[in-house]
Amino acid sequence: MPRLLGSILLALVLNATPATAQNRDDIRFAETGDLVGAWEVVPYPPGAAGPFEYLVILGTGRIGTLTATERRAGLTQREMMRMIDPITPNAFQMSDGKMTIFYSRIPGLREIWAVHMVTRDFSGGGVQHRVGDAIMLRDDGQGGITRSRHLRKLPD
Repeated sequence: MPRLLGSILLALVLNATPATAQNRDDIRFAETGDLVGAWEVVPYPPGAAGPFEYLVILGTGRIGTLTATERRAGLTQREMMRMIDPITPNAFQMSDGKMTIFYSRIPGLREIWAVHMVTRDFSGGGVQHRVGDAIMLRDDGQGGITRSRHLRKLPD
């Protein structure tokens, strides 16, 4: 239930449809180059006890995730890349601010996410969004949002 509530609140904060997102000056559609690196999913609500999720997005079109029961404070880009790079079997493609993820272990399964980059700090839904954060909104195929991820890049 907290994830669904988080998705709803984030959608309300962003008024997140492709048309309205284009008219905001604090977010813009992401491009592949914006996303390459290691990311932590910002817990929602703030201070939530987990699970904690991390993503690695490679310029080669691969993406991997790691879920942990404890937050890994102080984790760096280099450490995360070393941990997760060998296990990033899933592929992705970017087009017009949308990321399509293809799962290697489940043929035919794909997810479509609208991905936005934060271009100006703002608060909403009890969360501070910082310049350089990414916001991913999973499309249900009918214009609705089924899940959200607020990503913050790990330090170098």
